[in-house]
Amino acid sequence: MRSEERLRGALQRLAAEAGQGGDGTAARERLTVAALCRAAGVGRNAVYANHRFALDELARVRTAVAGDAAVRRDRLTELRATVDELRQDKARLATENAGLLVRVLDAEATSMSLRQQVETLRQALHQIRDQ
Repeated sequence: MRSEERLRGALQRLAAEAGQGGDGTAARERLTVAALCRAAGVGRNAVYANHRFALDELARVRTAVAGDAAVRRDRLTELRATVDELRQDKARLATENAGLLVRVLDAEATSMSLRQQVETLRQALHQIRDQ
């Protein structure tokens, strides 16, 4: 296999591995000429002397990885803010639900008391009618 083909294959593998990285910093640090040369089995002198495309492509991949990492960091920041808002909403709703539960229990107690009063009044009415 020619050096150029090996370099292109190694670039693709390194780019794919870097694209799976987390924050992008470590991934960019793995995208070096030395790493490319090791992966391709080609000497650095050969790359600098005869394969400028590999250097240009490596620089492009490093820039893309850094951009992807920045986008992921921004998205992560947005998601963390959303999680915080949802936690606050959850706490507010729990408090609101507790208040509603108290109102329901009060209403049930009032309803029960009123039913007892109605029953007492019915009995009194029946006694009056029976007299």
